[in-house]
Amino acid sequence: MDCHPAQEAILAAIDGDRRSDDAAAHVRECAACREFDTIQRAQDATLVTAILRPRLNPAFRPRLREAIRASAPVRGRTWLPDIAYVAGAVAGVALAFASSPYFRDTTPGAVVLVGVLGYVFQIALTDRRD
Repeated sequence: MDCHPAQEAILAAIDGDRRSDDAAAHVRECAACREFDTIQRAQDATLVTAILRPRLNPAFRPRLREAIRASAPVRGRTWLPDIAYVAGAVAGVALAFASSPYFRDTTPGAVVLVGVLGYVFQIALTDRRD
C-alpha cells in the first residue's frame, strides 16, 4: 500500500471506520505515515476537547418529527396516472388498428409492445420522482 491510501485510511479510522490490515501494516513500516497518524490523532483529541457540543432544547426532537410529518407528501389517488395511461393506450391501439387496414396482422402486436414499453418507462420515471 502507498502512503496516500494509508493516510486516507488513517483519516477514515479517526472518523470511526475500521482500518484495514494493509493500512495498519503500512503505518507500522512507514515513518511518515506513523507521524501523520500521531499528528491526526492528537489533532482529533484537541478538537474533541475544545469544541463544545450545543445543548438542544428538549422540545427540539418532537418539533422536528412533527415538522417532518407535516412536510411529508400526501399520497392519494396515485393510481390516476395509470388509469389515464391505460385509457390513452387503448385509444391509441384502437385508432392505429382502425387507420391501417393493410397491416392488421402486425399493427396490434407492435402497438401493444410500444404501449407496454411506454408504461414501463412511465413507471420508471414515476419511481425516480418519488
